[in-house]
Amino acid sequence: MSATITIAKEIITGRIFHIDTVAKTKGEEFECCECKQKLSPVKTEARGKDWHFRHLQTTDILKCRSTALHDFAVQVLMENTRIAVSKKLIISFAEPRKEIIVFGKRSDVTVNYENAEVHFEVFVTHDLEQEKIGIFKANKVKCVRIDLSANELLTASPEKIKDAVLNEYRNKTIIYWQDEVLKPYAESESDFSWRHVWIVIGAFIGLRFLYKHFFKPKRRNL
Repeated sequence: MSATITIAKEIITGRIFHIDTVAKTKGEEFECCECKQKLSPVKTEARGKDWHFRHLQTTDILKCRSTALHDFAVQVLMENTRIAVSKKLIISFAEPRKEIIVFGKRSDVTVNYENAEVHFEVFVTHDLEQEKIGIFKANKVKCVRIDLSANELLTASPEKIKDAVLNEYRNKTIIYWQDEVLKPYAESESDFSWRHVWIVIGAFIGLRFLYKHFFKPKRRNL
């Protein structure tokens, strides 16, 4: 029984390839990222099937696809230097490394950003353990979770997967970044003084209004 998958590992180099970028003449030079079966690229329009890597034996295809997507996303991080962390924060990083041990836990990808380490955790089917989240927070280690659990990503194009990893921010959760809450701008003393002047003027006008309409004695007609 055959099963289809769109991402596989090249046996010789260990690199992860998407079927769209592989020549169909490659033959059985690939293996499954999960079950390690040898795979061969199938790039034909016959029977209306999409291009894929063929498993020769029965396997847990969902698990194979999930592991392949995770490994491909890790490779994307390893081969780039820029990522959107949130809507307003896009960082340029250096020295990406895989599977660095952080307080007894293995991080998917660790990079250097502004003289500090930032850890990226890729989530496809197995979300971060609460213990791991607690370690990052307790030790104030910068960490960002990348959610790739959307089903369409399992068979998406390489461009769409890369976009989800690097450019999309809605699928990212900051586990820890910093404690400080930065003000949008620093007020000058002159701004501070003028603000208080206007507060005093407003208060004076308000008190005068209250006195005139509620407390001022009314004149009697003779």
